[in-house]
Amino acid sequence: MFKPLARCLFFGIVLWLLFPLHIAFAQQSSLRLWRITSDALKNNLIGDTETRPFWVYLPPNYETNKRRYPVIYVLHGFGGDAKSLTGKVRSAMDRMIRNGDIEEMIAIFVDGSNKFGGSQYLSSSTIGDYETYVVRELVDFVDSRLRTIPHRNSRGVTGFSMGGYGSMHLALKYPDVFSVVVAQAGTYNFGDEWIQLFTEVAGRVIALVDLLNLFPEDRVWKEFAKLSLPMRNGIAYLAAVAPNPANPPFYLDSPYEVVSILPLKFRRVERVWKLITENDIIHELDRSLSQPVRLNGIKLVHGNQDETAFIRQARALDGAMTARGMAHEYDEHNGGHTFIAEKSLQFLSDYLAHAIPSPWDVNSDGLVNILDLVAVGARFGERIITSPAENPDVNRDGVVNILDLVLVANHFGQE
Repeated sequence: MFKPLARCLFFGIVLWLLFPLHIAFAQQSSLRLWRITSDALKNNLIGDTETRPFWVYLPPNYETNKRRYPVIYVLHGFGGDAKSLTGKVRSAMDRMIRNGDIEEMIAIFVDGSNKFGGSQYLSSSTIGDYETYVVRELVDFVDSRLRTIPHRNSRGVTGFSMGGYGSMHLALKYPDVFSVVVAQAGTYNFGDEWIQLFTEVAGRVIALVDLLNLFPEDRVWKEFAKLSLPMRNGIAYLAAVAPNPANPPFYLDSPYEVVSILPLKFRRVERVWKLITENDIIHELDRSLSQPVRLNGIKLVHGNQDETAFIRQARALDGAMTARGMAHEYDEHNGGHTFIAEKSLQFLSDYLAHAIPSPWDVNSDGLVNILDLVAVGARFGERIITSPAENPDVNRDGVVNILDLVLVANHFGQE
């Protein structure tokens, strides 16, 4: 047994030795609730509010230094909201940062909910312009208020279920905004026979509701809430891809129409079916290949026991990307319909740039070459009013012009 004086001396030495360790882990991450009022979401036909919450994850050392950080945008699933994935992502980020597995990053948890239960992160007059809300308004809002690295190479997106579809859609369509994407448990191939069959059933129900006009508008929404989640999800998707301002209360077109009551007969509406399939991710791949900018990293994560978004959805997209020569990583695990935060965070940290890129290397691939000239040329004549980290305006005079091309050419071939 220690004597009192010896005991005090012993514990004093232990505390002194551990003090630096205490300081090292004293800082904690923080999770803050912010709001943004979106012009893009105003005047939507279903009356959703344009003021939206979003959660901000700030890494442990954000408050104690002045460095800038890459940003990841996190998209929740159908029926969720901005808070849905905060717990999983925060706990995983804290642990992985502490263990040295990933670099510190800022995370933004986006609200993609609406009256239908989910926006699909698409745009229409019925639900509002969710694409502009996320990739322009929210990104600009965050970059103007936090110490981000306001450059595509330091900005990534990930999502779960509806957010898996949404993250892949936004990344492929807006590679000038996001450079890395991890999509988990999404639905990507709407030519799938199961989706076609389900859409046929849902479409006939909608056609009957439209024809018979059984309920007043407030009652229709109450009845809508009683439908199965897949049925509500399908109708929400139709509101995004087949809007019709003249067809309340859902303001959308059905893929079927009633042609006879007795006997009951339906006719397939090919125009709507085309909208359904052409807005899936398989079709998005071909549109993305025509863009001058490419994503730096693409990852698919999917459980082979998923009974909500069947594994063949991910396998179809994996095969389609492989057939088109699109570099990507495919991670098939043994779980179900779930979001594994660690799989997204590791890939995002590995592929995002953690420092402001060189001004001459416009596409930040490590070499000044013809691709940089193409990147400048694609923005030729544009006025640049965003952060100095916006690369096409190489000489920072506010406009992309011949001087920027000359400056890049002067560094041609340099690493």
